Amino acid sequence: METKDFQKMLDGQAQQIERYMGVLKEDFESQLKGVADAVVMTRDVLEKRLDTHTEMIGNLMEDMAVVKSDVSNLKEDMAVVKSDVSNLMEDMAIVKADVASLTEDMAVVKSDVGDIKDEIKRKVDYEEFVSLKTKFEKAMA
Repeated sequence: METKDFQKMLDGQAQQIERYMGVLKEDFESQLKGVADAVVMTRDVLEKRLDTHTEMIGNLMEDMAVVKSDVSNLKEDMAVVKSDVSNLMEDMAIVKADVASLTEDMAVVKSDVGDIKDEIKRKVDYEEFVSLKTKFEKAMA
């Protein structure tokens, strides 16, 4: 084979390779465009989700601020309740002592009432007195 024939053959193969490379390039570019479109769509979806999540996190932060404030208020209220309970316990101790004293006093009153009843029983009742007075007046007359 001569160099001209060889050169022609090489030129023909070079053209075929160029055409094949062009087809490969077009195929690669179309597939790359599909991938690029998918990446753009995925990015848009992720941005929307990120915006939604950012908004949700902002709402949660506001809610947590309210919860923290409420917990702080509850702590203050519980301190007041503890103080009130302590005061009530002290007052209850005084009331218990007073009830014990009153119980003792009532025992004394019961005893005194019993004594008074006994003394009254020994004394004459009014009807008996009137009857005795009438008898005495008849006896004196």
